[in-house]
Amino acid sequence: MGDRVRIGTTGESVFAVVEVPDAEHTVIESVEDAAGRYPFEMRAVDLVRINPDTSTAP
Repeated sequence: MGDRVRIGTTGESVFAVVEVPDAEHTVIESVEDAAGRYPFEMRAVDLVRINPDTSTAP
């Protein structure tokens, strides 16, 4: 938890992993402080972990 991810390889927004309910799903939330921000569930296979120092895929 706490890892930074993008949705897919072309995703622009950065999300933080807030929960891993099972091996196939991950709950993420935008790292941007925006009105209406909320956690939501995604398939883990659709997420790309990024390097927190550079915001790029490792």
